[in-house]
Amino acid sequence: MVETILQLSKKYHGNWDKIYQAISLKEKVDSSQEKITNSNNYIFITDNDYPDKLKDIFVPPFFLFYDGNKNLINTNVVSINGKINMLEINDFLNNEHFKNDTICFNYHETDKRIIKAVLEAKRKLILVAEGGINKVDIQIHDSENILVISEYNDTNSYDKSNSQTIERLIFAFSNTILIDNYPLLSARDLLSNLINVKKPVYCLEKYRNKMTFLKLNDFKINYINSFKDIK
Repeated sequence: MVETILQLSKKYHGNWDKIYQAISLKEKVDSSQEKITNSNNYIFITDNDYPDKLKDIFVPPFFLFYDGNKNLINTNVVSINGKINMLEINDFLNNEHFKNDTICFNYHETDKRIIKAVLEAKRKLILVAEGGINKVDIQIHDSENILVISEYNDTNSYDKSNSQTIERLIFAFSNTILIDNYPLLSARDLLSNLINVKKPVYCLEKYRNKMTFLKLNDFKINYINSFKDIK
């Protein structure tokens, strides 16, 4: 079954809705097709170690492809979402409240200097990548302190449907959610994924107007002047 769904995942470029429909219709895969060879580790949705954090979310991934320490998923995770700068990450790293937490970023929206600063501080880190973990240009070297994860197997072409936002994974992993300078072009993803979140959410005060513009003024957000202020 796993190999069949891997074939369907490749055929439909990771599009959850199309894969699910193909499974429901018992779509046949070409048995003569060469078996997919995958250099990445993965967790399948029925595996015993599939993260509990993902089981109840909308469209839980059929596969989680990963490199690094998969156990970091089950640690206490704080995600920083948006265009964080060096001053803000230093404020965060100096906050004793989060000193033992794993930090989670959207890899493709995070300045690589920020990622480097986190790694140099020897903090635990999860990077969630769109389009496959092979698109992440970081050497893992079997580190216990880093995990790179993606729901896509095809690194060259993938179909990001409206329901398959990277935020749904990041927010599922997170015990605490921090919102920084979030791009307005991604407003829909932010809004749709925050609506049902029942976790602490913090946003820097200087972006309050933007959150209001995104019609999040009725959503429970804790506004702070600095990431140092969270206790």
